[in-house]
Amino acid sequence: MTPFSSIRVETTTPLVFTMTQDASTGMWYTPIITFSDSTPCTSDGILKILCVNLGNTVNVSIIFKDLISGGPDISGPVSPPISVTDGGEGIDISTYTRPALFHSQLIACSTNPKVPGGPQGIDSDKDGLCDNWEKNGSIEIKDSRISQGIPYTFTCEPETCKSNKKDLFVEIDYMRGHKPSQIVINHIRDALASGPMPGFLAQNGVTVESGIDVHIVLDDAIPHKTCTLWPGEDLTPGFDQIKSNFYGTSDERGQTISGDTDWFHNNGWKLKRYAFHYVLVVDERCGSGSSGIAESWGNDVMISLGSSESKIGSIDQQEGTILHELGHNLDLNHGGGDEVNCKPNQLSVMSYSRQFSDMVSDRKLDFSRAKVGIYDDPLSTSLDESNLIDDNGLGSYVTVETTMYGPSITYANTGSNALDWDDNPSTSTSAMDLNRIVWEDEVVCDGSNGPSQTSQLNSYNEWSIVKFDARGSGNIYDGRPLGSIASSTGISLPGSQHSSDCIALNSIPEKIKSTAQTHYRICSAGRSITTDEFNWLNARYVADNLDAMIVKNPNILFIDKIITLVNDTNSLLQENNANSAVSKIINFNKEYGNKMDSDIYQLVNIPPAMGQNEEYHELTFENVNSMRKIRIDTLEKLIFDYSKDADMNQYSIKFQSITDSIDEGDMNSAIKKLLEIRDTYDDNTGDNWILVADEDVKTRDLLIQATDDILRSFGKAVNDPDLKSFKAPIVEPGTSWWKLLLQNTPVALIITAILAIGFAIRKYELLQA
Repeated sequence: MTPFSSIRVETTTPLVFTMTQDASTGMWYTPIITFSDSTPCTSDGILKILCVNLGNTVNVSIIFKDLISGGPDISGPVSPPISVTDGGEGIDISTYTRPALFHSQLIACSTNPKVPGGPQGIDSDKDGLCDNWEKNGSIEIKDSRISQGIPYTFTCEPETCKSNKKDLFVEIDYMRGHKPSQIVINHIRDALASGPMPGFLAQNGVTVESGIDVHIVLDDAIPHKTCTLWPGEDLTPGFDQIKSNFYGTSDERGQTISGDTDWFHNNGWKLKRYAFHYVLVVDERCGSGSSGIAESWGNDVMISLGSSESKIGSIDQQEGTILHELGHNLDLNHGGGDEVNCKPNQLSVMSYSRQFSDMVSDRKLDFSRAKVGIYDDPLSTSLDESNLIDDNGLGSYVTVETTMYGPSITYANTGSNALDWDDNPSTSTSAMDLNRIVWEDEVVCDGSNGPSQTSQLNSYNEWSIVKFDARGSGNIYDGRPLGSIASSTGISLPGSQHSSDCIALNSIPEKIKSTAQTHYRICSAGRSITTDEFNWLNARYVADNLDAMIVKNPNILFIDKIITLVNDTNSLLQENNANSAVSKIINFNKEYGNKMDSDIYQLVNIPPAMGQNEEYHELTFENVNSMRKIRIDTLEKLIFDYSKDADMNQYSIKFQSITDSIDEGDMNSAIKKLLEIRDTYDDNTGDNWILVADEDVKTRDLLIQATDDILRSFGKAVNDPDLKSFKAPIVEPGTSWWKLLLQNTPVALIITAILAIGFAIRKYELLQA
């Protein structure tokens, strides 16, 4: 075998080969081409090399086998002749691209002069940007294959964009009326910039500084739409179509470079995507009340807070959602390194219970910085729900933080050396579903611990596992619309913004079972994957892998049932009935899944069609309202437990009224009613419902503290965490009367009172004299 680093096949003999679409990934492929010294030349795969003699002319035709849609084969000549390169094991033909079907190679950060796109230097600081791009004050991203190597340039703050310190870039566009607060932008920047990124010595000897330089560009106000599709298609435009028009600043989109008046739309965006995450803030997401959605390990984010009480989201909601969705871009899941949500030992904005402050009023806007296990074992990084030992407590965190757990909502601090998990002094061990958060029949977190259903709740230091370089996922290939855009959208978009880089995702076989699958987009002919195609991929993946398992282990449990499922699934797929195939798999899982081996359960436990089940979306405001009602319910139970003389009928009516206000989205009313309840805790100020004795300070302070914590959470939902507009100060228990007086009395009135008292004293002294 003669190795080649680069060749062009030239022969008068026709060369015919078949490109087949991989059922599990949607990628088009052919086996690696190999050449021999002899004549005729042959190949072991689908591609047949018929008497190739180097130095002659080649006639090539391609047959595309469309396995997904079942459509007719597409064939035709290739022009110009195919160039092939040596991938190390023979010849890789993937450098020929048909729009949206072949993987066009991304730039690799390398000093190798043979790297496609040219040598860009290594990525010393591991932020996804090649060293040659980072100019200490600017970035210049170029690819010799794009626009004759003309770079995309962005000017940074002084002393940033260095090759020896991580940089993170974000562009934010927003629909009119939904502009994020500058306070939010500052908080997001601070949260990311303060991430504990340690310095290190790079492989090239460069000392990489600690920390992150964060660059956020708050850019275009775009036309408003009530709801926006994710990701959108040609005839039903959504996120992809909006991004294709508005990505890049107005100055960048207006550039004329080398005579190209639309250089950015034609070339610049392909370079900018290496650096920038794109965040689009919209009103609502069509068909979903979710607060946002994002690509997992990618560069696209959509924020949709139109279902909030303010219709644009409070500061707390905006910043929590943006950081949460950017976390998905950085390859974080709802459980950090896994999909298990609402874990009490995962102190992160990635958890539903900490995305907003509704469950934990003082939660930090941050990813988790340490692993948390049990207190008496500093090496522990998990909690075992099947064996919770009170004396083991809860492990320490970087700082003492408040956390909460279910199923009966309880609050605790990290670093507790003992913890009565089930609130039962007569027991020392218990088994509890700690991450189950439910209000009546409204589920926030269902307590699911992932496909394996283990009892272990694993904790992660998320800052140590974030991935800055999105190139490896395939999501960096933006979906761009093909053809004209329907005028009824209300947004003027150019036609033919189609990108040949819109590809199928390589990692679908691993991701297909993940709840994060709805974050992925698979493009075919310039459009997003449809629900039918998503179901086809799911069903094909399950059937193929079950078949392989049967061959490997003929004694597997329920083998007859599995064989029947495989045969039925294959028959339905041959009939192009993917939806029925997926339904059959889901029903099989419900009936047999938990009785089978874990690898079978994990395989058949697939998500329904994307967009069909809210369980696989992001946090919704229905979830948020459930959290708020859970907190009110918890307070009511606390009053039951600690106030034996309370008129609980009066309280029940009041608490139900608060719940009604929450359901109506009237948080101002809910806060006022809760403040009225707070007034009843002290017989000196309230309506004497509880009649707490003056000497029973402990009980009164406990109730005040619990109520004030809820008020702080509710206050953040209306951008008034201190409730100043409600003229009712929230105080810490035990605060002295004189301190309250000073805190809540106007300065002029205090000065006047002091002068009056002084005058009265002086007058009294004169009279005595």
